[in-house]
Amino acid sequence: MRAKLFVLIATIPMVSLVADDKGAAPARHVDQTGGFSCVAPADWTVREFPGLKYQVVVGPAQDGFAPNLNIIDEEFTGTLDAYVDANLKAVKDAFVKFKLVKKAEKFMTNGKLEARRFTIESEQSERMVRQIFYLFRRDERMYVVTASALADGGDKFDKEFERCLKTFQFEDK
Repeated sequence: MRAKLFVLIATIPMVSLVADDKGAAPARHVDQTGGFSCVAPADWTVREFPGLKYQVVVGPAQDGFAPNLNIIDEEFTGTLDAYVDANLKAVKDAFVKFKLVKKAEKFMTNGKLEARRFTIESEQSERMVRQIFYLFRRDERMYVVTASALADGGDKFDKEFERCLKTFQFEDK
């Protein structure tokens, strides 16, 4: 189940989200369903996406593709590192022209929440996409935040994605 769910979320950016709402995103977006929050990049929007449990954060579209952040979660009782290894293998097996840009490394939020992240590029819907996967643990659940942009020039969003994910936190239950 884990590999299927992770591959599903990794393919979501193929749908080319297009931001149509102008204006600044809320200072801190709190997802009541997921029990987490983050500060979205300025001028990005937070909205529903069909088939996803949580809202997505969408930036201004360029070349028919909008950079975006989406989140999934699933139950997992193993370690965070074991989850990273399994999911890195799943995305490698799922995508064409897969390239590991940055190996899995530790990531720490401003609130001292430990996570892991890795960066890939792959072909999706005949376009090269750059994705940074941020993986967090809360109790027996894993949360995967996928930050996606077109590969060509996509690294210019890395700092924006990091600023946003540095603010990620779990809310009190």
